[in-house]
Amino acid sequence: MKTITKISLIVALIFLAITVFPVLANSEPVSPPPQNSWVQEQTNRLLREYQRALAYELQHGETTTIKDPRKGYVKILTGASAAKLQALWRETQRRIDALTARPSRDREKAIHLIQTLDSGTIRYLYHSKMPYYDAKAEVEVYKSDRFQYTVDIGTGQIIEIAPLHQMRQYSLEPAYSRTELEEKAREFIAKVAGVNLDALTPAFGDKEGKTFFFRWEASGQKLSSGMTPFIQVGFSRGGEFLNYVNTLPFVQKFPSARSSMQSSYGFSEIYANGGAYWYQTGSMTTVNNAGYCYFAGWCSPKNFFYAHGAYPYNAVGRWYPNPNSNVKAAAFIPGTHATNYAKYYVYSTGYYNWWYINQSIWYNTWVTITQEGPVSDIWDIKLTNQSGTTSPQTAWDEVWVYNP
Repeated sequence: MKTITKISLIVALIFLAITVFPVLANSEPVSPPPQNSWVQEQTNRLLREYQRALAYELQHGETTTIKDPRKGYVKILTGASAAKLQALWRETQRRIDALTARPSRDREKAIHLIQTLDSGTIRYLYHSKMPYYDAKAEVEVYKSDRFQYTVDIGTGQIIEIAPLHQMRQYSLEPAYSRTELEEKAREFIAKVAGVNLDALTPAFGDKEGKTFFFRWEASGQKLSSGMTPFIQVGFSRGGEFLNYVNTLPFVQKFPSARSSMQSSYGFSEIYANGGAYWYQTGSMTTVNNAGYCYFAGWCSPKNFFYAHGAYPYNAVGRWYPNPNSNVKAAAFIPGTHATNYAKYYVYSTGYYNWWYINQSIWYNTWVTITQEGPVSDIWDIKLTNQSGTTSPQTAWDEVWVYNP
């Protein structure tokens, strides 16, 4: 019987390392904004005001009901009521972020760094945390017309570049050899991070010979999540840039040291593709010795599921998080059997949103589902494998829900 894989403040001495070593930094460390009781009080006040408005709208506004396998019939907002509350939530989040965000002048260096790669207008979105890299690290999220950039405040390095439009089509004509794509990857990393790749271990991969991932790992070291630190860039076989992930700034000083997450961090839990917090329908195939828990080592089950793309293979997986507030979510995308445009439904009190993730352009890494920022709460995450053809495959693995 599979059981839930869950990380929280209740479970001590199993998860996050106690310190971070900012290796390969391109700039001197910058301390994140201080937290204090006044900030927490203001945050709680803003969240309470939003919850009161939500409760009022659910009682008096435009609503309908949806059926959930576990919760039964659930009332959600529709029409103008849904638009009104979603706009209020965005404004609430903007005000919460402003309480602890760095001044705009302190973000200029990050913007200038991004502008060396992107000629578009760069806009600051919010600051956050990414516990699957390191619970203590503070990051800032920016976007241009085409990409979303995540910058580690402590080292000033870009740690993620992700496409904004996950449904776009990439050039898959075999215009470049694997060797030529590797050279492009090396040039890109040299420009962005200046890392000595010869000191790292290659761990290259591809998906169906169409998308290629050039990954170098810091063997023998660990992230606080248990995975081996890596730097990775992806290209299509037509030579188009896919994405970039750099976890090297979060290498742990003491890889064997584990402790519970600091109480100031808040909600942070992983939910497995099995157990009491997981629900599935339809036929799925199991891939053993793969997925997040296989690479991290400390959790189980060490497998993931996949199914083919279209009806009648209509498989559904749902994760049911514990009660939470003001959270984001991420999904681990395996390196095989994950080639579909996956549609993640994220249900919160009052309404739901969905985000598409092109699983074919990600390789053994976490990918943010809630791409537009925190959600008021999450009680259900649903992933289906419906698409236009039977060829692509959708993969279900762990999801992570956390306070940013």
